Amino acid sequence: MVLGCLITRVARSGRFWLGLLLAGVLLMVSVVPSAAADGTCLFDRVTGNTTCTFASTGHEQTFMVPGNVSSLAVVAKGAAGASASDGAATGGEGAVVSGTLTVTPGEPLYVEVGGAPTGGDCDTNANCVGGFNGGGLSRGGGGGGGASDVRTIGRGDTTTTLTSRLLVAAGGGGGGDQTCTDSTGGAGGNAGDPGMTGCGGGGSGGDPGTSFMGGAGGRPAGTEGGLGVGGGSSRRVGGGGGGGLYGGGSGGEPSANGGGAGGGGGGASLGTFVRLADRSETPEIAITYASFGEQHAALLASVAGVGPGKSLANKARQIQAAADANNHSGACATLAAFIHEVRAQTGKKLTAEQAASLTMQAENLQTTLSC
Repeated sequence: MVLGCLITRVARSGRFWLGLLLAGVLLMVSVVPSAAADGTCLFDRVTGNTTCTFASTGHEQTFMVPGNVSSLAVVAKGAAGASASDGAATGGEGAVVSGTLTVTPGEPLYVEVGGAPTGGDCDTNANCVGGFNGGGLSRGGGGGGGASDVRTIGRGDTTTTLTSRLLVAAGGGGGGDQTCTDSTGGAGGNAGDPGMTGCGGGGSGGDPGTSFMGGAGGRPAGTEGGLGVGGGSSRRVGGGGGGGLYGGGSGGEPSANGGGAGGGGGGASLGTFVRLADRSETPEIAITYASFGEQHAALLASVAGVGPGKSLANKARQIQAAADANNHSGACATLAAFIHEVRAQTGKKLTAEQAASLTMQAENLQTTLSC
């Protein structure tokens, strides 16, 4: 009704085509998803899916599960560990993990994207801070990379937030002391990788986290990882452990004879391990879902003024009415009739390109409704 009034007023003032353009813009805006309280969401009319991408911000973010959505596809990237003070010993890579999450429409999920730790700009007397969400601290080595995870309970409830995690992409361990290139940090993974021992008889590398316990710290003086956090210390130890389901241990101290410190261990992940992230990749979490409301709004926009009279538009509205009434069989039957009419009108009232687009959108709706 608002759009109709807008077009009528503009037409009366002699600017009819401008009115149509404004109406089209408003219609496109109306189908932009608003599921995420944070992050950036984009709706793909070809696939019928919405993807919300969250970058690392150093704080907790929120994703509100849309109505009629009970399943989410998630891909998360953990942060890499930092290099040691002079950049000689590199940190380990973060993990890339995927999973399909069963969720409740309307519930909030809490998104924690791992932060990048400090490393190369830290000297031997400075604390190299671990990355947000569990990266271990070092002093002289590189900090551990933060993990990226999705959980059902926010950080405000400190007793249960870590046990509510549904998917975790581990962070990599930090590089060891600056005196040698050998003491690299361990990569994050399903079980993580250990950090490497420092050269010249120096400290040993930290152990990786596992699915049930944190990694042991390297000897001497390294500290073990724990639930959600990598080991770390303000003493002059090696690389900090990577964050994860359970974090990796920090590397051991350098020896008095000049041997290097050990690298930190990588954290453990929860979900399906995909690969190690390249060190140049930034941590992020991408959440993809198929939303009936957004798919249907796109279909309505596509059939406006298309086809034989208002037949396709009427069927599109009948699909919505059936879905609103929880008439699953009716919605599916009308979708089938819609596809049949599109095929019958191909080459007549519809071009091949129009028919292909409308058919794909309707089939995506069938998938969303499990027809």
